[in-house]
Amino acid sequence: MTGLSAFATRYPHELSGGLRPRVGIARALTTRPKALLMDEPFGALDAQTRGNLQKELLRIWESQRTTIVFITHGIDEAGFLADRIAVFFVRPGRISAIVPVDLPRPRDPDSRPFIDLSRMLRTRIAGG
Repeated sequence: MTGLSAFATRYPHELSGGLRPRVGIARALTTRPKALLMDEPFGALDAQTRGNLQKELLRIWESQRTTIVFITHGIDEAGFLADRIAVFFVRPGRISAIVPVDLPRPRDPDSRPFIDLSRMLRTRIAGG
C-alpha cells in the first residue's frame, strides 16, 4: 500500500528522506486506527517529493478512508489534501474559521477554483 516492499530488507538509516514519511504512515496504519494525526509530516521535504507524497497519502486515504488530521502551514497543501480546513491563530489560541473544501478530486492546483480557494484562505488568515 505504501510502496515500500522493495525496501523491506533496508534499515531505517538506509532510507531516503522521501521514504521515511512512508514508513511512518505504514507504521501508523498497521493498527487500523480510526484517525491519524499528522503534524507537518512533509515539511522538511523538497517540493517534488512533497507533491509525490501528498498524492500517495490521498491514494492511501481513498483505499482506507481513515480520518486524517493533517497539520500544515501550507495553504495550498491544505487545499490540495483537505475536505475541511480549520484555520488556527496562536494569540490567543483559537480556531478562526472552519472552511469546507468542495472541490472535486483529483484537484488541480492550477485550476481557477483551487486558486480562488487559496486566495480566500490567505484573506482569512491575513484578516485574523
